[in-house]
Amino acid sequence: MHFSTFSCWIQVDGTPLPEYQVQDSPDGAGVRCWIPSEVGKAFQICCSDSERALTTGSVAIVDGQKCGGNILYSKSDRPRSKYSFTTQKGAVISETSYRPFVFSNCQLVDDDNLLDRPSEIGQIKVVIHEIRIHGREPPRNIALAPLQMHERAKKGIVHGIRLGNEVVEKQNPTKKSSSLRKIATFTFNYRPMGVLVAEGIAPRSEDVRVTTKVMPMPSSNVVDLTLNDDSDKEASCSQKGRIDIELVKQERPDDVVIDLTV
Repeated sequence: MHFSTFSCWIQVDGTPLPEYQVQDSPDGAGVRCWIPSEVGKAFQICCSDSERALTTGSVAIVDGQKCGGNILYSKSDRPRSKYSFTTQKGAVISETSYRPFVFSNCQLVDDDNLLDRPSEIGQIKVVIHEIRIHGREPPRNIALAPLQMHERAKKGIVHGIRLGNEVVEKQNPTKKSSSLRKIATFTFNYRPMGVLVAEGIAPRSEDVRVTTKVMPMPSSNVVDLTLNDDSDKEASCSQKGRIDIELVKQERPDDVVIDLTV
């Protein structure tokens, strides 16, 4: 999906998922669509900015829970950067590992307490902020709520998202930052393909047109935001960004705290 100079898509096995019924959000501050989900498939969240006029942070909100994100530096902040996109593979859980996002089955239960709880299971949001980066701080642990739906309230929602097994990969220190303004929100509603077809959201055809291009990736599968091709792998890894946003009390009520990696 596209909004101004920004694009965002969900990919599985390196290929963007098809997007159906793409339309502007009711508030005009973003776009939304439907994508197919498949149990057991890990996915990644990708964002790009064709102009890179601003340094921005993308915050992933998975089933209603914040799960970190990425930063993308402006051309003025990182003039040597060759890439205009980022990829988030999952939730960082320590300085040396992360857990991938995985589509999974929901557990249907007969618990009336769940009827009164608002649920955002079945939705991935990516919020783009213009940011100002500050000092470093330790990474935060991220955990998703159990995938439980009441039998009478599922409304076609049979899939949710869990965090997969830990993947050992060196992570970098996070950085704290504040949001200068929110730019756009990308909303992906996901359901099994069979549900999308039955509801008339996806066509009854195996030929699916992918609307988002696959961006070229470095051979190390690490997004290098600042260094040239002659940089070594360890240096390239240090350019990835991740962020968490939470409201903090400052002079401006819309300021937020963002954890970033550079």
